[in-house]
Amino acid sequence: MIIWMNRIARHLKKEIEDKVESYAAKAGSAAGWGLGLFVFLMVLREGAELALILRAVELSTEGLQTWIGTIAGIGAAVAVGSSFSRAR
Repeated sequence: MIIWMNRIARHLKKEIEDKVESYAAKAGSAAGWGLGLFVFLMVLREGAELALILRAVELSTEGLQTWIGTIAGIGAAVAVGSSFSRAR
């Protein structure tokens, strides 16, 4: 996975940005629904990754440590997200 991502990631960001820009430039509700679905799927993928990582951490640590780390991580994510939304 690391080797594949090292090769593909160089071009992946630009490809995604180009496609999102082309869809955003289109008028109509289909373009909006498409972008909304894209964002939803990206957030869903990140959530699945988080769940897998937390499950792996849970198997290798004590219960209290897992909860403290999870709560601290979610708190940090909320703080960063809210600071981004307020900066606009």
